[in-house]
Amino acid sequence: MFLRRSIFALVFLVVCAPVRGDVVANRDFKVLRSVPRSDSPGKIEVIEYFSYGCPHCFDLHPLIIEWSAKLAKDVVFRHVAVSIGHRS
Repeated sequence: MFLRRSIFALVFLVVCAPVRGDVVANRDFKVLRSVPRSDSPGKIEVIEYFSYGCPHCFDLHPLIIEWSAKLAKDVVFRHVAVSIGHRS
């Protein structure tokens, strides 16, 4: 039974795997006309939006901390808490 499910899962993943194509501006991402204001001018700013109530954010937190410790000197990393689906 396990082998049967494994084969089914493998076939399902192969059939449903997304086909990767070229990334096209204004189709796959929006080109900004101006650079947004930053708290750290002259540096690359990476902002993580997370929710304290999100289990996925909780699981990802240790990986984000490990990754952010290895950033280059010209990169600034910020955490921004958000409320998802709740009224303030």
